[in-house]
Amino acid sequence: MSWPGRAVLLALLTLAVLAPGHAALADPARPTHFRSHVDGVVTADGTPVAGVMAEVVGGDAYLVLTVPSGRLVEVLGYEGEAYLRFTPDGRVEVNTRSPARWLNDARFGAMDVEVPAGADADAPPQWELVATSGRFAWHDHRIHFMSPRLPSDVDPRAASLQEVFAWEVPLLLDGEDARIEGTLVWLPGPSPVVPVAWLVVTIAVAGWLAVTMAPRRDVVVLAVAVLTLLTGVIAVLLAPPGADTEPALTVLPGIAVALWFVGRRQPSTSAVGGLLRELVGIPLLAWGLWWAPTWWRPVPPAALPIGLVRLLVAAALAVGLAGVGAVLWRAAAAVPFDRDRRLPPSASERCSP
Repeated sequence: MSWPGRAVLLALLTLAVLAPGHAALADPARPTHFRSHVDGVVTADGTPVAGVMAEVVGGDAYLVLTVPSGRLVEVLGYEGEAYLRFTPDGRVEVNTRSPARWLNDARFGAMDVEVPAGADADAPPQWELVATSGRFAWHDHRIHFMSPRLPSDVDPRAASLQEVFAWEVPLLLDGEDARIEGTLVWLPGPSPVVPVAWLVVTIAVAGWLAVTMAPRRDVVVLAVAVLTLLTGVIAVLLAPPGADTEPALTVLPGIAVALWFVGRRQPSTSAVGGLLRELVGIPLLAWGLWWAPTWWRPVPPAALPIGLVRLLVAAALAVGLAGVGAVLWRAAAAVPFDRDRRLPPSASERCSP
């Protein structure tokens, strides 16, 4: 295998290692209007519990529980069965016979997954180790709205925050009843002017990239590819055990960076090198399209400032559009349009006087 091929393979293998392998095939968080937040962890009589921490990440996607050493906490499933167990030594175990174990593989539960016949809330628990840090995240369907449609009491035209419902997740804390309390709210998006403005900026930058000199364009393209890759890597590193992230968020910009460097290693006059650097825009365009809903949805899927995410989306889309345009232009230039060119003379024409 040539060294460019080895470079691309190494990049892809590195990204495969970075991709989260601890998730149970749960849906990754996506840009949304919903935010679920924890109000507290309390005992049965409402007394706050010290040390046990709960939060929601990904807007309303994952409930995260952190239990200090020395405490035993069980999270109860939807039928009151043992679902998760946080042991005093930091291990986190899931009961594979709990229906919640399988329903939580997808955001909308039974709409997208099938609970196996062996999952029975009345069966003795069968524990499987899923984490060792005393911290774990899972899709809990009690903390988000269980339909792709808006709740009937939410007005999407309203410009103010709207409460959807209050929620509770029952626990057993050292054998005693406790619960996590929280609230789900719907957040309005920005003014319609905002996504339109970002689109105008994207098109303008794409146009500038299309006409600017190659050295300057290459620097901008590499900078955008690296920044998008860092964004994906940060999202992976910040994800708690159990929370899934979209692998394409690291793989796509990783491919872009690899293509850029392989293209730069080609001779300056090489058509292959120029084509590779133009192809960098294709994965960045796909990356930008995945994140594009952040232009009109206020909650990003990762713990990153929404303004920064929107700016990177515009940059990735601009590089992608410019790259696609350059590839199409190169393809059009390679097609002969002179249809009146004379064909080579036939044998009879060559032999005639």
